[in-house]
Amino acid sequence: MAGAEGLRRYLHDHADQFYSTLNTKLLAYALGCGELASDSQLVQAMAADIKSGDGSLADLIVDIVTSKQFRYRRGQPLARAPDAAGEPNHVSR
Repeated sequence: MAGAEGLRRYLHDHADQFYSTLNTKLLAYALGCGELASDSQLVQAMAADIKSGDGSLADLIVDIVTSKQFRYRRGQPLARAPDAAGEPNHVSR
């Protein structure tokens, strides 16, 4: 079957693969890097949200922005407002 109905049927038949890919790509985009082994627990939690039936794209985004991976980006200093002399003030993790 072709067209919109064919796409709908294909996505329904391959829902687990679709959501797994969506979660992985969304997380990679948000973190600015590919998926790491340490991200698997977050990806599984995101998949559980979707499978619960009441998960939405907004819920996935909340999962990401509240995650340890997003809040504490690997190896990048957190920039603060400039100090009194106008110099950038960096905090390393």
